[in-house]
Amino acid sequence: MRSEVGLALAAAALVVGSWPALAGAGPRPPAAVRRQLVRVERRVERELRAEARLLGSAGAAEAELRLADRTAADLAQAYAARSLEARRARAQVLRSRLEAARLTVRVAAERASLGRLLREQEEHGPVGLMAVLVGAGSFAAFLSDVGLVGAVMEEQSRLLAATRRSLALRAAALERARAKARVAARAALEARAAKTASQAAARVEARLVTRLVRAVTVARQNIETDARTERRLRAFLARLAAGEPSGSAPTRLAWPVVGPITSPFGIRVDPITHQRALHTGVDIGVPQGTVVHAAAPGSVAYSGWMTGYGNVVVVDDGGAMATLYAHAERLLVTAGQRVTRGQPIALAGMTGWATGPHVHFEVRLHGVPVNPMPYLPPLP
Repeated sequence: MRSEVGLALAAAALVVGSWPALAGAGPRPPAAVRRQLVRVERRVERELRAEARLLGSAGAAEAELRLADRTAADLAQAYAARSLEARRARAQVLRSRLEAARLTVRVAAERASLGRLLREQEEHGPVGLMAVLVGAGSFAAFLSDVGLVGAVMEEQSRLLAATRRSLALRAAALERARAKARVAARAALEARAAKTASQAAARVEARLVTRLVRAVTVARQNIETDARTERRLRAFLARLAAGEPSGSAPTRLAWPVVGPITSPFGIRVDPITHQRALHTGVDIGVPQGTVVHAAAPGSVAYSGWMTGYGNVVVVDDGGAMATLYAHAERLLVTAGQRVTRGQPIALAGMTGWATGPHVHFEVRLHGVPVNPMPYLPPLP
């Protein structure tokens, strides 16, 4: 197309050079006309360059639209979810695709309009100038026609500029549509991640609830077991209190452990309840895990857990006396087992209601707690 424009301008120059022959013996065209022709030539060159740039921009915009459409389709297919948020995000992606398609149609229409405009310029611009140069009846008519051609060229330039602005606006709208598609895809991904996190939290909560129910069930069973064992122990002590001694009570017992007396027998302020109450035995302070020995021979009447006492062993001497060893860390004997004086029966601890490791030692005569100190030898 540029070669055709160059040929047209060369022909126009020849016409200007042979002006006397065309117009009789009249004068040559003035310098102003030649300058006007040079300006027209430069304007045509500029418009041709602008045309090439505009066509390149339109092709790039079309490629961007196709890429955006494929990207939106891939994102919509990859991140679509079943939840309401995901469906909304997918709808947003579809709307973005529709908007991108509409932009494609508009850009195509703009390209068609630009093509028609450039074809008209190519067909009627330089050729129209040639007709003006050849067919002008007088110099004044030639100048008038040249001015008209300039006006037409200015109008075409204005249309080209408007087309470029329109394409720029379409490109900006395309970029917004792509950004909206990216936001919609990100929202779909976040909705899917939130749904996954919610499901994981629900599973964790279900496991915790199951563990809690199991722990409550075990605690209830332990409470029922403690209640039964405590009733049996109290029944044993009641029978012991109601029965007649079958032999004489021993006058001396062996120390179950060796340690200081941290709380004697008698009325005291309970360290747990902070109320004044009878302390039914003596507390002997020893390290945790210290071996606890039977203070007297007899039969193990009870070995297990009791509320407040923790792990406890009760030894019946077969007569009027029973000895009790509480707060044990571990029990070494079972109910019904015969034990001898000094035999290991437990390991000291702080189970039940205790503020530290020690042995709570009781002596009961006919089921009634008495001060153990008169039955114990002096501390070694």
